[in-house]
Amino acid sequence: MTQEFDLAASLARGVEGRSGAWIFTQGFAAHWVGAALGSNDGWTEADFDVAEATSWTS
Repeated sequence: MTQEFDLAASLARGVEGRSGAWIFTQGFAAHWVGAALGSNDGWTEADFDVAEATSWTS
């Protein structure tokens, strides 16, 4: 845990909208993992499209 993180205040801001949720997620990760998430972390829309197209098929 690298910095102070006010969970209640951050969560309150996080439910205000999409950008607030992203700021909450970045702060939470920075606090618990020690490294903030960046804009290149995660998955692209194309990755999701492929996963959705190939998931749950028999």
